[in-house]
Amino acid sequence: MRSAGAVPSGRRSAPSASTPTSPDACAATSNRAARLGVRLAAEAVAVGRAHGYELGSVLGIAADDWYAAGALDDPAAIERVRAGLTAWMATLLEPSHSSVGRDVQRGRRSEIDFTNGLVADKAREAGVPAPTHAAVTEIVRRIDRGELAPSPSNIDPLPDY
Repeated sequence: MRSAGAVPSGRRSAPSASTPTSPDACAATSNRAARLGVRLAAEAVAVGRAHGYELGSVLGIAADDWYAAGALDDPAAIERVRAGLTAWMATLLEPSHSSVGRDVQRGRRSEIDFTNGLVADKAREAGVPAPTHAAVTEIVRRIDRGELAPSPSNIDPLPDY
């Protein structure tokens, strides 16, 4: 197994790389956007594992917990993710936004193809489903092309996990 390591504990970026969420939304997985972020994390864990990576923790949350919480069938894992996100949020000095979210806010072409788009591409290579990454990538590409205005409601057509 290759080791992907862990995200450094000092890093202060949103856990749901390209979802239109605020940090406050990520603090509780009862929020739809936060659940979407957990699903994105679970898919990314599956893709990484399919490519032979041994994954460490992200934001102090074990990869196994992200994966189990994303499957929605392990209430204890969901609670561990919720508690981990809440603890992580408490360390922030100011609101944090993903790099893609900052690009969108500033009207710049986003790096979606190198974040969620990369996960979606690697999922296809491995034959692993990552429909949430593919859908988020397409939403942000449409924003980049000027076909869609940036809005939290852009996730409304996505399945609610």
